[in-house]
Amino acid sequence: MKKIISSVTIIGLLVVISYVIFEPEVIKGANIGVTQVVTGQVALTCDASVSGLTSIPGVSGGTSNGTFSCTSTTNNDDGYNLKLKKTALLCHTEGCAANQQFDDYTGTTTDPIDFNWTDVGSGVEEWGFNMTSGDDVTDRFRNAAGPASPCNTGGGIVTAGQCWVMIPTTPDEETVANKTSPTDAAGSASGFGVRIQAGDSNFLRSGDYTTTLVATAAMN
Repeated sequence: MKKIISSVTIIGLLVVISYVIFEPEVIKGANIGVTQVVTGQVALTCDASVSGLTSIPGVSGGTSNGTFSCTSTTNNDDGYNLKLKKTALLCHTEGCAANQQFDDYTGTTTDPIDFNWTDVGSGVEEWGFNMTSGDDVTDRFRNAAGPASPCNTGGGIVTAGQCWVMIPTTPDEETVANKTSPTDAAGSASGFGVRIQAGDSNFLRSGDYTTTLVATAAMN
């Protein structure tokens, strides 16, 4: 009888110990949200200088054509815009004065701008620009297919030799490209053309003529 009671006691103890050891745990869950903000950015790279410009005779005059390119890159959902301006007129290194500067191109500044460049007259010096390439170039610099006039043709094409206008001076700017969605990782390139022209019967001082162009990319 004592053995039975002892066995029952031992078995009871084992049951209690087993319950303590193997008692099922109560598991409680919690959901933790993660929100990480990624900001939009825009980057811009441009050629260091205008390439392709050639010398202009100071008396008989002539035309010099150059180009440069800028690439805009953005992850912004609303895209970017690209603007161009200059810091000052194109002037002799000794300063701006009579026979020492190229004035702004005097063609049409309202839309549509000049499809063809208007040659300057005798004793006149001017310079301006156009857009030569780019998927995001604004309609202002797009002409009808052919290519044909007018400029400011919605959905038109970008033609290297057409749609000319003056380069505005800071703080004024000319919007040359616009995109309303992100670019790809390689960015979006915009090509620029620069034309500098002196008429005949001129008397421009010899030497270097310089100024600075400023391109600015911003998020829309």
